[in-house]
Amino acid sequence: MSELAALALDLDSSRCRLVESGSALALKPNTLNEAGIEYRRFLMLCRASPELAMPSDLVLAEMMAAHAADRAGFDAACRLIAERPVQIGPPLDEQGRTLFQAAYERAFLRPLHPLWAARDHTALGHCSPSEITPEGPRLRLACLGSRTSKPANAADGWMVLRDLWEPNLVDAVAAEAAAMRGSALLQDDAEYSVNAHGYLTSSRLQWYAYPGRLLRDLHESPDLLSFLRETTGLPLLPTRAAYVYYEPEGHIGLHTDIAQCSVTLFMPLHPADPPPLRVRPDLMGAAPERLLHAARHGGTKPSGVPVSYMKGTSVLIFGSRLPHGRPRVTAPMTLAALCYDRLLPQ
Repeated sequence: MSELAALALDLDSSRCRLVESGSALALKPNTLNEAGIEYRRFLMLCRASPELAMPSDLVLAEMMAAHAADRAGFDAACRLIAERPVQIGPPLDEQGRTLFQAAYERAFLRPLHPLWAARDHTALGHCSPSEITPEGPRLRLACLGSRTSKPANAADGWMVLRDLWEPNLVDAVAAEAAAMRGSALLQDDAEYSVNAHGYLTSSRLQWYAYPGRLLRDLHESPDLLSFLRETTGLPLLPTRAAYVYYEPEGHIGLHTDIAQCSVTLFMPLHPADPPPLRVRPDLMGAAPERLLHAARHGGTKPSGVPVSYMKGTSVLIFGSRLPHGRPRVTAPMTLAALCYDRLLPQ
């Protein structure tokens, strides 16, 4: 499958059309990003599946319709990625959905994305208070251009990136995080589980808020994306970003991030010297039973290699593969989390 061709597909005009039309896909920047990735994956699957068409009853069909509004660009993308004409077709019946799910999971080694079941606005979950916002110019980060050396510990699934941000940018993001605190949603869960794809969940007590405009622009900055691609050696695309808040006793046990967070970049905002993140490179690729045992054993105080960092630096982890956690905190803590994914598995 042509990952590079799908990666290079420019969907900026399609995104603008979705925003202008009031599409449910545009209610959250996270959803808009992931719809673009799932649409690219659909075109890749069309190459191997001659009869595959976009089901007309899915919200995701709006992405294809927005792309097809530029007929020449759409036809060129279909020829390059799918190697055939692609169209919107009837809804999938139960057998068709089962076959599609099997083909998807076989190609991408992950569960079928929830967007392939979303048929209306309500299926897309809670929306940002800002709702639909216009697409603006991309945030430029010229300071990243001077970085040339690969950070240490990359082979263990994590890196500390020092002097990554201009101080005024960090302060502005921290101010936006404080302004978004009132919209944050509580995550309070004591369940420990692991699925067939190795996604590990653990006890957690934290709050998260969807990104404001500044964090969204930072997340999707072409300069940051280029830097992350060069640093990791992976053809990444932005998926989701959030502000995460911890109050005293807040924590998240040993876990792996969802598939959409192949790479996660943590940006500490408060305090200036936060408690270290705990990582377990020894458990990368471990059997589900071993992951679950380690998570339950650590509970709300997960053990592991301490990764220390401070305001102005960031920690990058291969979030969906590297088990990590944050022990219970004794004082409030705020950070930004920026997630990226690739089209094909590593």
